[in-house]
Amino acid sequence: MKHTRVSLFYVAAAIMAVYARCAQILYLTEEKSGFFKSESHTLAVALTVFIVLAALCSAAVAFFDLRQPKREENPSALLSIAGIPLALSFLYEVLFMEYVTDSVIFVTLTNIFAVLSAVSFCIMPLKKVFHDYKKIFSLLYIFPLLFFLFKLICVFTVYSTVSVIASNVFYLAFLSSALLFFLYVAKLENGIPLKSALLLPVGIICSMFALCCFVPQVIAFGMSAENLVHDNPHGLALCGATAIYSIVYTFSLYKK
Repeated sequence: MKHTRVSLFYVAAAIMAVYARCAQILYLTEEKSGFFKSESHTLAVALTVFIVLAALCSAAVAFFDLRQPKREENPSALLSIAGIPLALSFLYEVLFMEYVTDSVIFVTLTNIFAVLSAVSFCIMPLKKVFHDYKKIFSLLYIFPLLFFLFKLICVFTVYSTVSVIASNVFYLAFLSSALLFFLYVAKLENGIPLKSALLLPVGIICSMFALCCFVPQVIAFGMSAENLVHDNPHGLALCGATAIYSIVYTFSLYKK
């Protein structure tokens, strides 16, 4: 019963948060600058606060569920399927993402760990076959953790030199929550004790910020309103794939 309550609250909160973010982009944002329109600034900021509260409230409901995650020895078919678009998004990052930064070493490390992460999620289903190497498969979760760490560093070094717009803030929130999510995943998969019921709230926050980055931009492109999209469009693949994987992974751990 608690699991159903958490799931329903998450779905409702995610829909409202994404709807609010869509309204910000389509109606309250200037086309050229990406800043909120001056006449709608108060409403736009209020919607930002609402989105954050929706994510935090959904995470709080999950936190007070107080169940420990139960890791499965072998990845489920659904989790293996969810890992495919994530692996493809890592490769997409390497092939198409460009960084306007002088930190060449961080960009290089980001791309290296992106490739390693893609390979890891491609071979993860083989864990069912090679039972004697389960420890090695568990260590593979370190690669996406390191990818998001260096990805966050690269993006932050770029955003720190430009004017802050809402899209930048949401993307940084997504990268930060994804980093935290994969930190908990790596700890859980490698047998490191977790504090009670932390992974589910983190997974919920990660997926909601990812959806707020992905869905509104896709809708804007679908409405031929490309001028309203101020994120790098090549980053949308990672947002969408991470949203799917994080919610499938976390809810699969708490399904019993």
